[in-house]
Amino acid sequence: MYYTQWWRKSACYEGNMDETLLNHKETQFILLLEQTTSELSILENEIKTLGHKTERKILEDFIKNESDCKDVNLIIIDFFENQDQNDFEKVKKVCKNKEIPIIFYLNKFDKKIVANIKKFSKYGYILKDSNESILEATIEMTLELANMQETLKEERKPPTILAKNDYE
Repeated sequence: MYYTQWWRKSACYEGNMDETLLNHKETQFILLLEQTTSELSILENEIKTLGHKTERKILEDFIKNESDCKDVNLIIIDFFENQDQNDFEKVKKVCKNKEIPIIFYLNKFDKKIVANIKKFSKYGYILKDSNESILEATIEMTLELANMQETLKEERKPPTILAKNDYE
């Protein structure tokens, strides 16, 4: 009974759930890598409506110029069936100083394509015809998973041993 009464008094019950959640969300910088400049404009607008910053870049230019990944929290790559698989390894090398989660943006589901994606990213994919709520959930879960993995990685580092001179 207590739970039911609490639920009725919450912002979620009153229909303000989206507003409440948006106010507590941290803005992330999401990099969109595409084959040509016009392919991801709709995705870019959807991500901006979710409250995140985005930038679109041509995949080849990003690799060739070895762009800076310092502020990037997530990369979404527009994936084509005939795409060179080495491009994905090159993206990882460009961002070598920081492990950035990568999500692939697919036209359709195909077991072979998904098997190839698993080699490069453990964060999965989004189908191009997915609605905004699936996009939002995928982005949030990916960022949360990447954050937890980074935390675990930090916790596994051996402790720093201070030398005797450090105390003086």
